[in-house]
Amino acid sequence: MVPVFNAGPYLDQALDSLTGQTYENLEIICLNDGSTDDSLAIMERCAAEDGRMRIIDKANEGYGATCNRGIDEAHGDWIAILEPDDWLLPGAIAAMVNAAEKAARAIDGPNASASVPAIPDLVKTPYWRVLFPNTPKQTLVHCYYKGAAAPANATALPDGWLAQGSPAIASCTALMEYHPSIWSALYRADFLREHGIRFLPIPGAGWADNPFLVETMAAARSIVYLDTPFYCYREETPTHFEETIRRQPTLVFDRWHDGTDVLEHHPDLDDHVVQAHYHRGFNNRDKAAAVLGDTSPLVQSETARMFGRMKAALVLDDPALSPAQKTLFARTTGRPDYHPTLADKLAFKGRALRQQLHNVRTVGLKGARAIRRLRRKAPLL
Repeated sequence: MVPVFNAGPYLDQALDSLTGQTYENLEIICLNDGSTDDSLAIMERCAAEDGRMRIIDKANEGYGATCNRGIDEAHGDWIAILEPDDWLLPGAIAAMVNAAEKAARAIDGPNASASVPAIPDLVKTPYWRVLFPNTPKQTLVHCYYKGAAAPANATALPDGWLAQGSPAIASCTALMEYHPSIWSALYRADFLREHGIRFLPIPGAGWADNPFLVETMAAARSIVYLDTPFYCYREETPTHFEETIRRQPTLVFDRWHDGTDVLEHHPDLDDHVVQAHYHRGFNNRDKAAAVLGDTSPLVQSETARMFGRMKAALVLDDPALSPAQKTLFARTTGRPDYHPTLADKLAFKGRALRQQLHNVRTVGLKGARAIRRLRRKAPLL
């Protein structure tokens, strides 16, 4: 499904990337969410050329409600999302469906579990980050979870692995710690329906992908990871992010709370899954503070509200959180006696250095330089 709102400059590329897929048994549902540009005309032209494309033209409701309509309208066994300013590389759908079929044979093997469905709940892949899109400096770099190590209990697959459990994400939490990237995946349609998984009908874009990520990962009992990127994601600039936060200053906190509401419906989740969600909260809080200021009354009140929903032991004993983050949590929640030890500080520095080395290896030196330029908002030369 392709949820569309005023995406005219990019839509041809997005739709061409779907009609050109090597896997031909597709239903392409284009949902026009009240666009005021030429998006609808582009969709109509493309649909006239490819009978697999179906257009739903409706009043503007926002990203979440539009995606829900797509789920309701879909007839296929699998559901995928393509945002209208992005594109897929050829062979993407075929590769993911093939990986799901191979995983299904592994699930149905001699060690099959009655608690795990015979077909995977979702197929996840890394994606290409498109930096400085549509400029001479456009650069494609890997996302940071490319090359994610297979969990110890995973079943090896060609170019990937299969994780199973209740939930499967407990053994591979890296898949929910970075950008939500809900679009670099296939979702089994019956999985979404059986669990009643929906997008929140938030006005506009509204980061509705964040709670959807948490809900799908918390419910999935089998996840296929295929370590090949196919999805090309036009990454927003720091300036765009800052504008969003200034316009909607509680956005990052509100979506974190939505995800926390989801987790509270799964009280038996592994602590590592909960901590992965906490990491997203801390990281987004730090990004908001970088825009609005640490001393902003709104940042301080929203930080206190977020910390009030976290379990202290899972925060203070988490080696992935920095001493500064833990100290902020302790101070905000009334724990003045907490002081990180020298061993804590050294352990975190070592962990952070290993993560930085992993990131550089993943994106390469060229990618690392491009990311640095993007963060510094340096002018293109």
